[in-house]
Amino acid sequence: MNIKLYALLPCLNTEVGHIYEYCCSASKAASMSGWKLVGVIPKSCAINNLPDHWIKTLSFDPWDEKRGFLPRIFTVIKNIHPFFRLLKIAKKDSDTQAIFFIEHGLQHLFGLIIALSLTSYRPELWILHRYTYDTQKTRASIYKFFHKILQWQLGRKKIKLMTDSDLLAKAQQKLFCSKIFLLPIPHTPLNLDSQLRKKPSKHLLWWPGGSIREEKGLNLVQMLANHLTPNMQLILAEKARPFFHPETKHLHFIKTNLLREEYEKWMQTVDFVLLPYCPKIYHSSTSGIFVEAITSGAIPLTTEGTWMAYELKKHNLSQLIVDWNGSTLDQLDLIKSDTEILENHKKMQKYYQEFHSTRGFAKKMAQIFLK
Repeated sequence: MNIKLYALLPCLNTEVGHIYEYCCSASKAASMSGWKLVGVIPKSCAINNLPDHWIKTLSFDPWDEKRGFLPRIFTVIKNIHPFFRLLKIAKKDSDTQAIFFIEHGLQHLFGLIIALSLTSYRPELWILHRYTYDTQKTRASIYKFFHKILQWQLGRKKIKLMTDSDLLAKAQQKLFCSKIFLLPIPHTPLNLDSQLRKKPSKHLLWWPGGSIREEKGLNLVQMLANHLTPNMQLILAEKARPFFHPETKHLHFIKTNLLREEYEKWMQTVDFVLLPYCPKIYHSSTSGIFVEAITSGAIPLTTEGTWMAYELKKHNLSQLIVDWNGSTLDQLDLIKSDTEILENHKKMQKYYQEFHSTRGFAKKMAQIFLK
């Protein structure tokens, strides 16, 4: 039987963030299993050279903007008809088993619930949850209610819930009273070049990403910038320039929206990736940047109480969990010269390259389908 995976991506507009990269990796994984992934994206999507079989039909829902209730409801209304049309297309393709794949989003699930109520067609539905709701009781209750409706519409066996963190899986299994499948984060670099990370005269530190947000540790990076020494260079996105004093030394700004090849080159060039993320937000939520740092051979520095710290402890790398004070930068030479740290980092890199890979993702998708 042919299997077609419809990835509903109302938040995809540019290559900023990890939505597009994630979907491209999932598409390659689907091909390895003999499946076909169809990206269902906004009509306004500005990414060039998209696959011909992807469908531009949705109304764009900005993932990085705080919007009010009415604008979100308006987006829901505009996407009901495209969702309904997709269900009709999938129904006509009688030789194909259709799976609808959607990342969490109350407004998107609500739109899909309405569209399903307008047709008798019942596909399989995979829902990816990447955040915890234990501090958002109302949101958690609504998600639970929506899942009950979807189970009633499709049947319990046709809904499969998944996440990319074992910490999240435990919390969500308790919330939804359902099995939660654990997915890899398929952000492994396309090409690893061992010549890029030479032994420079300076420690290259990178706070990556074009989204400058407080929960990603902006205030801590600003503080560290005041303690840089001549043998260090802090690399930042151009978008971050207004947040740093113009006379601060040892800063290097690069363009905000990097091409994938440029991003991977920087990840394989820098020595340290700074991830001073807020534990309240990231205590169980994952970071694609962290996975990319490990698989690329960069050394991540992160905060106690985060998923990243949990992962580092599993691989005996608790030395990379730092306090983010002025003395943090004093530890860089010790870390780079500690053979035990470097050996454990190498082992973690190998494990991540195998698990968090396109092949690992394909294997897990096939296992989920057969459950």
